[in-house]
Amino acid sequence: MWRRSHSFRFVIIDDFITITKALQAENLVRLLNIIYTQFDEITEQLDVYKIETVCEVYMCCVGCPYRAIDHADKSAACALTMMHNMNRVRQMFVEQLTDDEGQLDCCKNLNIKIGINSGKIVAGVLNTPATIRFKLFGDTVNTASRMQSTSEPGKIQVSEKTFKKLVGGTQHKAYVFSPPRQVQAKGKGVMNTWFVERMRSEQEVTAMSRAAMSSGDDEDEKDEKDEKFVDAAGNEIVTTGSVAGKIRSKLGILTHRGDMSGSGHTSGSSYTSGAGGGRRQSAASQNSNDFIQAGAETSGQLLLDSLMQDNVGEMTEEEEEEEGITSEDR
Repeated sequence: MWRRSHSFRFVIIDDFITITKALQAENLVRLLNIIYTQFDEITEQLDVYKIETVCEVYMCCVGCPYRAIDHADKSAACALTMMHNMNRVRQMFVEQLTDDEGQLDCCKNLNIKIGINSGKIVAGVLNTPATIRFKLFGDTVNTASRMQSTSEPGKIQVSEKTFKKLVGGTQHKAYVFSPPRQVQAKGKGVMNTWFVERMRSEQEVTAMSRAAMSSGDDEDEKDEKDEKFVDAAGNEIVTTGSVAGKIRSKLGILTHRGDMSGSGHTSGSSYTSGAGGGRRQSAASQNSNDFIQAGAETSGQLLLDSLMQDNVGEMTEEEEEEEGITSEDR
């Protein structure tokens, strides 16, 4: 069956072949039991669904079989918790090690690699004579595997789809990402990826919000007057406030015609009082509305449309259709 949108995660024990050579069979089973028991507790606490473990690989998913709109956030939070818990895993293994003849060295650098991807999957129960298993298939799962295989020890690598969901989610201010990187993924070519480094504390997020609000107030004071811009087709755009600031900072192809406060145009409110108690639009706002209603035939209209929709993390209609997202999911 098709499900709408999920985040699939692969976790692998790094350099597992070296570990299997160094440890006695009893201690190897003990190590895997410690790691997977810890991971099972974490997934249960954070409502993450464990799919299965295959040797040194631990697979889990958010959004299937139980639907979750914030599947990317939950998956990232679970991955960070697992990574943070590795110190405890190393300590527990040392305490339970039965024979330390050269075996203790292999657990000093014991680490994991994690890869996350988001998108559609096919899920179903495979009923065979040997076993009944719930399995997940699809390109989303394959890409998650590539995120894990191209990750680094102690790192959580996310695909571009997962990155967009994280920066567009409710917890976007809390995430600390590495600079974007490009990896050569088998069967995928070059892909843009990011490492999720950590999550900021509540105090850090609060301080960032206050700083942003203070900076926004300063920008509003600078941009409170009406300004005129001219696009490549010679059409005038009259606007005010933060939109003017965005035009100045985002595009250099426009010619700025200067302040219009002394040209009879009002600033601030879009409406002024009219005769007979009625209300009429200011000249600046009327010019802007006339321009907007002219349709998308000019580059200026395309610019305004772009600015109005310029929200980091929002998905286009094509991306939503690709992931099977409907209006109920928004």
